[in-house]
Amino acid sequence: MDATAPPAAIDAQLVDARRRVSAGEGEQAIAAAVEVLNRALDAGDFALQGEAMHCMAVAELRLLGRFDRALDLSERAALCHQRVHNDAGESAALAVHAIAAVRLGRHERAMESALLAVRLAESVNERPRLVMAYQALGVAAYSGRNFDESRNAYQRAIRHAAESTPPLNPFELHVDLASTEAFLYFTERGFSGRRLSLDGLARHVGEAERLLGDGARDISLTPGSHANNLRVHLFTSTLLAVWTGDGSIARCRARFLAAARASARPWYDALLHWIDGEVALAEERLDVARANAQDMIRIGLAHSHETITANGYNLLSHACRKQGDLAAALEALLALTRREQAARAEGLKTRVAVIEWQMDLRRQERRMEVLESDSRLFEKLAMEDALTGLANRRALEAHLRDRLPVAEGAPPVAIALVDVDRFKQVNDQHSHHVGDEVLKAVAGLFRRNLRDSDVAARLAGDEFVLVLPATTQHQAEELRARLLAAVAAHPWASLSPGLQVSLSIGVVLAKPGESFEEALARSDTAMYEAKRAPAIGAMR
Repeated sequence: MDATAPPAAIDAQLVDARRRVSAGEGEQAIAAAVEVLNRALDAGDFALQGEAMHCMAVAELRLLGRFDRALDLSERAALCHQRVHNDAGESAALAVHAIAAVRLGRHERAMESALLAVRLAESVNERPRLVMAYQALGVAAYSGRNFDESRNAYQRAIRHAAESTPPLNPFELHVDLASTEAFLYFTERGFSGRRLSLDGLARHVGEAERLLGDGARDISLTPGSHANNLRVHLFTSTLLAVWTGDGSIARCRARFLAAARASARPWYDALLHWIDGEVALAEERLDVARANAQDMIRIGLAHSHETITANGYNLLSHACRKQGDLAAALEALLALTRREQAARAEGLKTRVAVIEWQMDLRRQERRMEVLESDSRLFEKLAMEDALTGLANRRALEAHLRDRLPVAEGAPPVAIALVDVDRFKQVNDQHSHHVGDEVLKAVAGLFRRNLRDSDVAARLAGDEFVLVLPATTQHQAEELRARLLAAVAAHPWASLSPGLQVSLSIGVVLAKPGESFEEALARSDTAMYEAKRAPAIGAMR
């Protein structure tokens, strides 16, 4: 089961890439996911980019063992999901990132990614996401030698697996817990010389064996990981046999060797050297133990597998110390320390690069926000009269596309042409500035007296148009009277002493099938008739 897959397939080719990961077809999965990624890049689809790179990262980590690529791809996937606020996708990508960082020995980065994966999974409260996040935290914690935290994380993952619908098989989690117990025993023996209890290792090896059954079914949580989980289970079973001396060493080693030979991964050879080194230690063949430890280091260095490399140095130091070669034992520990320091430095360098990348993304987002804001502003300016803030002719025509022509039986639409009487005299006698203020005041009176559904636009100069949807002739005449009264009551003298303003308004109802220009021409005729009518105060 793919516990990291989203609930719904978003791309058929991506589904095929995931299927290939589950089938163990690493290179084919990468090829399919690359095609998805290229299409997503062309479309600027960050969500699909994140899913494609996450699929590639899983293939690189689980199937191909190219941990540096897995680290980079999972990081990029997480950033893409962050860009579109997909917490679930970001959590899944960060879980992969944490485990890739562990393989490269970058323990601080691993813990950081795993902790963030847990927080994001908790925010979406999806059980499978929580299982994967806590599993990643368990891996990161044990690689950093925080064994209590590792156990706690795995136990939480097991609980969430049981509470999932349907429940998830915890086989992989018990395999990981057995590895944690084995690593704890190995680390304590190497650094302090203490021999810890092997009860925890035995318990989880036994539970994994019980859950495995016949071993034929894929019961692992992560796609493409079942074969690897089987081999790790056989490896820890063999270490347990060596450390307890229960007489089954040869049988356990043979089972592991058969499983390892079925894979081309070189670190299975390193694990075989580890087993042989432990057998040689138990039999006091210390030169053989040292030789196997050096083979582990060689393989780990060649393939950038820092966990294998570190364990090789640990085994070498322990064998040298048992042999009485304290100088060689110290040199092995110093080499291990130098590699850990180099890994931390590399982790810091890459974190700086990631922060720069995140800052670039934020700057791009801000630029996009500015462009979108500018676009909205330009669109607003293109549709708005600069002086009055009313709609301009372009906006009016766009609005009327959905209003005219009026169909038979549709609600009536009234068109009113409005003209400011003797506006040239206002400009000549009171200044163009006062004329502008008059036009702005008239626009304000329109806003206060029109309905939300009505549209007021400035055609040009002192001419305005009112579009009044669902308005009868009687209602339009009432509005005309209300506007004329409002103009008459306005304190024009406050703009300039002696200033008086009046309007002429011609109102018509649009006829079925009539264009806006035809309705406007009739309104223009009605407006001039209003101008010729005897004045009643300031109203026309």
